[in-house]
Amino acid sequence: MTCYRNGVKCMLLLLFMGLAALNTYSYWRDSHSFNYRTTSMHPEVTVEQR
Repeated sequence: MTCYRNGVKCMLLLLFMGLAALNTYSYWRDSHSFNYRTTSMHPEVTVEQR
């Protein structure tokens, strides 16, 4: 019975870690795409200044 309880705890821990990883991945993807847009717009501004 104790082994079963440990298995349930491990499954819950893995599920929680998986959800956290998905949340961080979606947040990183959104922030990364936003940074990519700002950096892609930046060279145009520097060229206009020259």
